Amino acid sequence: MGVTYSGSSALVTPRDDIGLGFDEIDLEANRGGYVGFQIAPLIEASVALGQFRKMKLGQLMQPRKTERNPDGSYKRIDGDFDKDSFQVEYHGLEARVDHVDAAVYAGMIDAYMTAAEITRHGVIEAHELRVIAACVALSGTAVTNEFDDDSAAITKDFTVYKQAFRAQCGYSPNALCLDAEMVDALCENASVQDKFVGASDRTARALRLQGLAAALGLDEVIEANGMKNTVSAPKAFSLTSTWPADKALLFRKSTANSMVVPQFMRTIHWSGAGSRPGCGFEEYEEPQTGSTVIRQILHVQEKVVHSAGALLLTGIKTVT
Repeated sequence: MGVTYSGSSALVTPRDDIGLGFDEIDLEANRGGYVGFQIAPLIEASVALGQFRKMKLGQLMQPRKTERNPDGSYKRIDGDFDKDSFQVEYHGLEARVDHVDAAVYAGMIDAYMTAAEITRHGVIEAHELRVIAACVALSGTAVTNEFDDDSAAITKDFTVYKQAFRAQCGYSPNALCLDAEMVDALCENASVQDKFVGASDRTARALRLQGLAAALGLDEVIEANGMKNTVSAPKAFSLTSTWPADKALLFRKSTANSMVVPQFMRTIHWSGAGSRPGCGFEEYEEPQTGSTVIRQILHVQEKVVHSAGALLLTGIKTVT
């Protein structure tokens, strides 16, 4: 963990009490349909910028001679690493709580929690969009059959996709991310239904996602259900999904506390200036407007560790 200071400056007051009012960030992300921290799980850095080592993908698969040497020693190997670097970016949003308004409406709404909620949502959504942008920037591979073709042999197609993935990086994929609309479409596919296995968790969502993962031969299917407004106020809002419905990401996911193991992407987080994912709130007084300003901060970098650890599938939705 990084060194934690009281706040981002001497003029602000940390609001840990507000942070305690929210659930863990992964639970919030699941309810909101966000996938950023599922595709790029958090890993803590002790500094805001630096270097790290990552294992070359072919290193662990290199055949080794393990016979004991004539002098009684054993053969030694050295890790063959690539060097990479990171530098966290400072993200945050602020919302003003007017003292008069807070007093007038105190019996109906908690103005401070409302300000915290909207800033938190904005910061998490911005992280979400950065992760998705990194995913869809990968070179795509066109699918054999659209996922919404009920009669297509989708499970056989996935055997081909997984073998192509294994050939490019040496490891099998363990996760798939796609839009909720296409999750529903896959669940209607005949070849998927033939291999569908129920989940131990009997909630409808877990039953659907775990069963689908089992049918496709994966550990996890991640359902992107987030929506975003594509026009600015005061125009009438226009919604679209945050994850493009015509694309899916097959990738290697790791939540290990290491960048050495083979994996696609991580969110590098630094807590040194008071950032705590989903719960890092601060406040400061703004006497000229008679207000208290609530700030939500997140100091992270979304880092692709191994681009070969992902396969972007394109054209998965039938064009209408």
